[in-house]
Amino acid sequence: MYISEIKEISNYRNLSGKTIKFNATMNFLIGENNIGKTNILELLNIFLFNGKFIESDFAEVLQPIEIKLIIGYDADEVGFFEDNFDVDNSNAITLIAKQDSVDERINYFHDTPNQTKISATMIKKMNILYYYAQRMPLKEVDFRKTNGSGKVLNYLIQHSLETMGLEEKDILKRTKLKGIVKDVNKQINSLNTITGDKVNAYLDTDVDKVVCRMLGLGDENGRELGSLGEGIQYAFNILLQIVEIIHNTKIMRKPENFEERLINKNGKKLFPLFLLLDEPEVHQHPYRQRSLIKKIKELMNNENQVFVDLLKELFDVDGVIGQIFIATHSPNILLNDYRQFIRIFHPIGTSINEISIVSGCSITLDNTMYKHLLRSFLYLKEAMFSKCVLFVEGDTENGAMPVFADRMNFDYDENGVGVVKLDGADSVENCMKLYAEFKIKTIAMIDRDKKDKYSHIPDVLFTKGKDFEEDIYDNFTLTDYMKYNNCIGKIGAFVNILRPYGITLNVPNYRNNPDLFTVDTELQKQIMVDIKSSELTVLRDTKNASKAALLADYVTVIPKSFQKVIKKLKEEVK
Repeated sequence: MYISEIKEISNYRNLSGKTIKFNATMNFLIGENNIGKTNILELLNIFLFNGKFIESDFAEVLQPIEIKLIIGYDADEVGFFEDNFDVDNSNAITLIAKQDSVDERINYFHDTPNQTKISATMIKKMNILYYYAQRMPLKEVDFRKTNGSGKVLNYLIQHSLETMGLEEKDILKRTKLKGIVKDVNKQINSLNTITGDKVNAYLDTDVDKVVCRMLGLGDENGRELGSLGEGIQYAFNILLQIVEIIHNTKIMRKPENFEERLINKNGKKLFPLFLLLDEPEVHQHPYRQRSLIKKIKELMNNENQVFVDLLKELFDVDGVIGQIFIATHSPNILLNDYRQFIRIFHPIGTSINEISIVSGCSITLDNTMYKHLLRSFLYLKEAMFSKCVLFVEGDTENGAMPVFADRMNFDYDENGVGVVKLDGADSVENCMKLYAEFKIKTIAMIDRDKKDKYSHIPDVLFTKGKDFEEDIYDNFTLTDYMKYNNCIGKIGAFVNILRPYGITLNVPNYRNNPDLFTVDTELQKQIMVDIKSSELTVLRDTKNASKAALLADYVTVIPKSFQKVIKKLKEEVK
């Protein structure tokens, strides 16, 4: 079961008039701050769980909010909505949520000519977990709490007591208590295998009245959870929240009613769940961001057998089934599938209140082209957050372009420009096609020796010289080129270069003050022409981003081809 599309949005925040298509398994909502990513998550949460819009949700407070949403499901899930399904697609149902005023609640309908009424109870059968970065897990993850994650931890204690057959009179027997801790930790360690952390229950020696007052959470060294960092707290609490939803659903219903809410698929009983995460990258370093999201994906796909076993033991279910929605600012958390990206953006040149939405699942790229793109996907993911993207061939251009931009008083970050290194020109056309689909403006800068092959592509610019090295060399005066070589420790080579021209170079004096060294302007030009071939060989043999950045810093004049690129970028992001 999955949300395939929000088909219509009327009078809700800044999303009125928008449609959004979703990937059936994983969706990353990408966009700058305050553009509407969280609005989408909260819309889904209100539709599927809260059942009521508040005053700030109404774009026009005197007009109703109406949302039309399509749920898709496969043959195993037919009947989840009883005998309701769309006429043109028996594996989908189009639901309407309508709230006429601030004081009312949402009424749900099946989108039929008669608008068949759907109960809110049926909607809530789909189950939703909305977890946002502003939550404070340390206040929730505590054996002493009786709600939220604390409620789950208390349930683990109750389950352990029942499993071990312990009665109340046994609780304060220390030998028995150690057994409880060991058994509780066995279950907690099932969650640890997912995150790779070592959160464990431990005995709190300051209190000895009841089990929940004697247990705390921390690592194997007895450090409390609060001292382990918010990243660990956040990840651990997500897992507890999933357990809590299943726990609450089960204890609030008769066994037969709980069974009815499960989806039987291939002989397994699966708990339906939509997981909404708002900025899960907060407090996580880049590697942990990627690791966390991969593990959550495995969990939702029931590929983590330890977690599956835990759910089977606690609730007699064989796993979960559902869909993940993630609002993020971090390229590190994105997986390598453009079809999971949903880009929310302000079209360049429009009002700050105007937004557009492009869903990757609506884009179809040739498989060969997509496999080709995967080689550069590390860079491509970061550029998904850009207003405009500049593609360059390799390390030298990638190192030089920020320096050129700085010299021309143009800040890439401030203007939302991403620079993507392609390791060659072969990917240029495919990458530009991908970003065009996501409505991201692209410009490419490649070597002139490839002009015949790529001149047909709009917004592809070429160096004036054969390549970057020739372009940059042609814009050096001899004295500035010598300063560059002095910086990289190769000024000594110019002793022999200058001798045939009757010029004596005192290297120690030069290193002490390069500005005192002067050569006639015309002679400088002649020397640069004479040594061009050999120097280009040296420059081309030692390509890297750091040397390119130094070349860009020392070159006398920014090559006109690169000036043209930066001027074009300025125009595109106005």
